[in-house]
Amino acid sequence: MRRKYGSQEEETAIDLTPMLDVVFIMLIFFIVTASFVKESGLDVIRPQNNDQNEDDDEENKNILVTIDQTQTISIDRLRVDRGSVLPRLKQLLADRPEAAVVVSSSEGANIETYTLIHEAALQAGVASVVMATEK
Repeated sequence: MRRKYGSQEEETAIDLTPMLDVVFIMLIFFIVTASFVKESGLDVIRPQNNDQNEDDDEENKNILVTIDQTQTISIDRLRVDRGSVLPRLKQLLADRPEAAVVVSSSEGANIETYTLIHEAALQAGVASVVMATEK
């Protein structure tokens, strides 16, 4: 028996329909699950940027505390050491009892220095401690 090859040979092809069904089901699954995922985070309310001069900063009556990359602390543009933060804040609060403490830190500052300032402000009796952020 001899087989004849030629026009009787059928072309073989892979049916892609089941694979496409699986891909679409996976796509729907990822879209549905991604819409229910809520990222946890900290809501930061940034102060509005005002183009005002230095005289308005004195009328603001907030106490500005800055931390630089070397963990140097400055309170109202006066450099203080770590042990003098609480007495300096108490002194400034005597003049401005309703003042809030605004902490502005540079990129290299660490959280320990911020925590020291935050705890000292709470011990001094500050009503509000705010971390300043940039846009």
